[in-house]
Amino acid sequence: MIIFLIFLNALACGGMAIASNEQSNVSEINNWGVSLDLGAGKNPDTLIFVGELRYRNIYLRDKSPLWNGLYTQGGFQLRVSPAFGKAGAHVEWLPIAILQLRLQYDRYAFFAKHGSLLAYASGDEPFDDDVIETRRGEEKVGAADRILFQPTLRLKLGHWLVRNKTDFALFEFSGKGSYYHDREYDTLLKINDRLLFNQLMLLYEFIHNEEGKTLLFGPFHEYLQTSHADLERSLVGLSVYFVPRKNIVASKCLDSGCR
Repeated sequence: MIIFLIFLNALACGGMAIASNEQSNVSEINNWGVSLDLGAGKNPDTLIFVGELRYRNIYLRDKSPLWNGLYTQGGFQLRVSPAFGKAGAHVEWLPIAILQLRLQYDRYAFFAKHGSLLAYASGDEPFDDDVIETRRGEEKVGAADRILFQPTLRLKLGHWLVRNKTDFALFEFSGKGSYYHDREYDTLLKINDRLLFNQLMLLYEFIHNEEGKTLLFGPFHEYLQTSHADLERSLVGLSVYFVPRKNIVASKCLDSGCR
């Protein structure tokens, strides 16, 4: 299975950032940051708008890369696709340059389209793309709340980049279903559930120049576990991250079930 995404940014490149470059590709005006991204995806077909407004306080600059640019941040974000919309607020802290800590609250609205929101009677039921296609028209309008704690470790060693992102999430759905399919994590969740998701990426930087052209390639591993639904998944694959210029990002993921 292959996923291909292209993000076009209206103000400055953001959206998909890797390792030490995460902080460098968004417009900053007197500590205010704004990013507006439009993404198109294949498998499943999707169109995504992502916007974020944030205020960042850089409280330490230092000659050492480990302590330079440390900050605290607060902001609001909005994500809209044909399947669902998500609005939220976050606080973020960079206590050391290699570790980013984020606490976030999101409110989801499901539009009863493209597999959102499908209810399941059991956590043992299949929920692959073929099943979702055959259940077209059974989606329900609904809502959900999520509280997310997300630590991200970022290292750059020569041309190698290491990025490990972990999501600790609490979900609560409205409605009467016992289980719901979540499109973002591609798993079933109980009406109240806890989720652990970890993504480890090892990327080699083949190209990176002053014009913003970047090519990264390497393996990744994803692990997902749900508490109450009692589901577990592990994926291994390869990822390609290519930026032909500063305001266009393309990312491809190749493995047996990458999403």
